[in-house]
Amino acid sequence: MANIAVVVLDTLRKETFDEYFKWLPGKRFENCWSPSHWTVPVHAALFTGQRPVEVGTYARSLNLDCDLPTIAEILSSKEYTTRAFSTNPNISKRFRFHRGFDEFRGNWRLRHFNRDDLFDWDTVAGEGEGVFWRYAQGVKECIQSDSATFPSLYNGVEMKLGHFGLFDKYKDQGAAEALQYISGTNFTEDEFLFLNLMEVHAPYEVPSEYQSTTTPTFLGIEETINNSSVDGKETKQGYEECAGYLSDKYSEIFSELSKDFDWIVTLSDHGELFGENGAWRHGYGVYPELTHVPLVISDTSGNKETVSEVVSITDVYDTILDITGLADQMQEMNSLIGDVHGKEVLTSYHGITHQHKVDTLRDRGFDSRTIEQYDAPVYGLVSKDGEYIYRDVHGVHGFPDIDKVTEEAEQILNSAVDEISSIDRNDNKIDLNDSARSQLEELGYI
Repeated sequence: MANIAVVVLDTLRKETFDEYFKWLPGKRFENCWSPSHWTVPVHAALFTGQRPVEVGTYARSLNLDCDLPTIAEILSSKEYTTRAFSTNPNISKRFRFHRGFDEFRGNWRLRHFNRDDLFDWDTVAGEGEGVFWRYAQGVKECIQSDSATFPSLYNGVEMKLGHFGLFDKYKDQGAAEALQYISGTNFTEDEFLFLNLMEVHAPYEVPSEYQSTTTPTFLGIEETINNSSVDGKETKQGYEECAGYLSDKYSEIFSELSKDFDWIVTLSDHGELFGENGAWRHGYGVYPELTHVPLVISDTSGNKETVSEVVSITDVYDTILDITGLADQMQEMNSLIGDVHGKEVLTSYHGITHQHKVDTLRDRGFDSRTIEQYDAPVYGLVSKDGEYIYRDVHGVHGFPDIDKVTEEAEQILNSAVDEISSIDRNDNKIDLNDSARSQLEELGYI
């Protein structure tokens, strides 16, 4: 059976991908759409081949604990070796995205998400009057705690060196570690590999040789709700510089993968907003800048091809089953190998990502009615001919042509929404230690 790699370039806009990834060979899908606006529900759909509302993994219901089999579980049951390397804390063991993987690794951001026996160094970060005292106190508490002592001490030293730029693993958002992992792994036959790379995700930090501007101001759902007239030029520039770095680094990763893998699927889970529609980043809505995503399927031929039919990220699941010969011939499939048949795609926003974020908005003075408006689910629908109609708090919109928003189109969208399952969010706060919480805060999730 074939070796397959699936690589998610987290948060990469379609137009940005088109500009920086012209070098990537393969079958390019110009009309690929994501089922949602952020990492968790999209990866749940990618792993199961179902829409997030059918999986039950979305805002404030973050665990991949559905009864549906994941693609890794299916492949593992058929004697595939299944491996994963994630740089996004949401795609971690903590939230059960490791299901079916024989090996699940992560970069420095996932230390406290892939294991729960590490000492939490952030608990001593604010204590004492000097750096030496704090870390001496931390070492003492680490040794006296129930934590895994040696891995925790190593993690502490690694963190400290990283803060001073003296540790290579902290010089980017995880692509360098991913490349090192791939280069150091002895891949054999019947391999499945999943990667998530976070280089273009906020806070848009990039190695100095790629950076021409200071770290951009962090923007998110607060600015979206306020409809802030923020100058996003510097923020967009920082994002573009990260995309340039990602392109160079992924070229190296792709070259390494090509040595061992017959098929490489490259895609983004969602895009990013820089003031379009008065919205910022990817915390709210199903705007086309978020849901229209790149997808390229590369084989060993090195050929380039363009496909215009409407497809979904969920089709990657069927495609992998088709490549491996594991597809159920009795079920309707939508493989992207061979002739491609376009289809309608439903997009969905299920509410504010974390209960912590809802509480933060209240603490910052947003009234309950406004929070409820932005916490209410909204949907969009892509037709087979590529016309997109979607809702937000302001009404109904069309892409690429607003004139396509007819009463009939609204009725079609409403009918599609009526057919989906109800959303059952768990509004309890997730249990996080200080280190894990600080990671999600820095990335804008809580």
